[in-house]
Amino acid sequence: MFELSLGRTFAIADITSHGLLELEVGEVVGVASYLHSIWIEPDCVEPAEAPG
Repeated sequence: MFELSLGRTFAIADITSHGLLELEVGEVVGVASYLHSIWIEPDCVEPAEAPG
């Protein structure tokens, strides 16, 4: 799941009380995004421009 998510853009779904970011990544395996999540430290992500 993690390797399939590398280099892709995801919205931050939640921030835990410990400061981890939740990324919903189910789409990388062809299911609804919310069915699979990755929790990652903020310094491991880069901001992206919002679509629009």
